[in-house]
Amino acid sequence: MHISLYALGDKYDIPTLCSHAFEQFDKLLRPHKKNLTLLLQLVPYIYESTSSNHSDMRNFAIKHIVLQSKGIFEDEDYKDTFLDLVGYVEGFRDDICLGFLKAAANGGVSSRIWYDRGRHTNFQVTCRGQVSKCHKLVLGTQSKVFEAACYNDFKESNTSEIDLSVDDPSLVGLMLEFLYTQDYALKAPQPPDSDGLQFIPKIHAFRCVLGDKYDLPELRMYSLNKLMHWLSTYGDAADSLAFTRWVYRALPLGNRAIHRSLLGSVVRSYRYIIDSPENAVTLQELCMENRGFAGDPAMALPNNSSGERKEKRALGESMGEVERFRDTEKQLKQSPVSESEDNTDDEEMLEVDE
Repeated sequence: MHISLYALGDKYDIPTLCSHAFEQFDKLLRPHKKNLTLLLQLVPYIYESTSSNHSDMRNFAIKHIVLQSKGIFEDEDYKDTFLDLVGYVEGFRDDICLGFLKAAANGGVSSRIWYDRGRHTNFQVTCRGQVSKCHKLVLGTQSKVFEAACYNDFKESNTSEIDLSVDDPSLVGLMLEFLYTQDYALKAPQPPDSDGLQFIPKIHAFRCVLGDKYDLPELRMYSLNKLMHWLSTYGDAADSLAFTRWVYRALPLGNRAIHRSLLGSVVRSYRYIIDSPENAVTLQELCMENRGFAGDPAMALPNNSSGERKEKRALGESMGEVERFRDTEKQLKQSPVSESEDNTDDEEMLEVDE
């Protein structure tokens, strides 16, 4: 009855009737808002009777279904009923999907049900033969790149498919998992790779790069925080230096977020780096290989303490020596010596010998 009166007020533009009907509906349903069976039964009627322009009723249903999502995940009957509603109730899929995404972004419930089940999808991501069924709403609301692919007049929006084969399939899978759950799960710690670096921090670094590439700032910051936490918790000065060297070799220079954070880690570890001849050699090689690294560390940290100032000054001097050596070497290569000058030098040397 209250839903019908709300719909009538909506139809004839009587906001006071809509407001009163919703208040009565809320008062009646409040004691039963944890009754998932009742909530799911009301969804078809609410969506058939109301429009998206006046969505108090719809918001009520979405809010309490999201709050009770744990019960949906744990009961197969509830899960099937819920996914059936997603399939045939027009407008419900987008509303409930957005509700899960907002809750996940705020640290609430997870929208993993969409990722795990893959039902009622309307877009797919392919990567070297692997196909992931997705929802345009999930991808498009979190990334301008995916929004363009899903909704603009491009090939991807017309075919409802995007090919990301230029990236690693396992990394693309972790990116999609993050879009649905605001998290990604890595395997148990593995032995170091062939380059001697740990598997997990490399994955975090690559995830940060993908966050930049596909305009996903939340993924970029989440992965960067994970990377720095790993280095500060499990790594030492040698790990920090070796990983910084690898990042400068393997990742785009445009990704300044990773580089600046790692530079700060190197500056903070400088006193331990110079105590080890092997680490000192690695630092010198890193400076020789990357002009960008040689110019950045002195600005990586603020002058908050005398210790930091000394470390930054020492590191800056080290970088300056490398830069002067490289500039001198460059000048020598660019300054050709004529044959006449060579002969003059030889004659002068003979006169001195005599």
